[in-house]
Amino acid sequence: MRLRRVARLALFGVIALVLLVAGGVALAPYLLSQFVAFVTAAASGFAGLVQAFEEGMGFWEVGVSAIRTIGSAMTSPNVVGVIVAFELFGLAALYGLDRMLSSERRGDEMDDGDSGPDEAEEQK
Repeated sequence: MRLRRVARLALFGVIALVLLVAGGVALAPYLLSQFVAFVTAAASGFAGLVQAFEEGMGFWEVGVSAIRTIGSAMTSPNVVGVIVAFELFGLAALYGLDRMLSSERRGDEMDDGDSGPDEAEEQK
């Protein structure tokens, strides 16, 4: 029972690692370009924030302007698509976790005759 569970867990771990590496390799150019765009936008936003304070704008005026800009960026189709993809991935992970925990609670695993380390010592 324990050996089967460990083997299945190891198989899922290897599959997850392969998918993670393949996804990272496939998405590396896109992620790098998005990271550069993010750093550029953050630097220009910080420069605009400093300029607004130097011109005498109040804290709340700058805050409202920043929130409007962030809100318009968050509602772009690309960002919404990424958020939905993360939510679906999280939902699939929760579903898998629920199935795994419910099968452990029900005791669906077959007994392979291994009584564990404690009982094996007692039998000697």
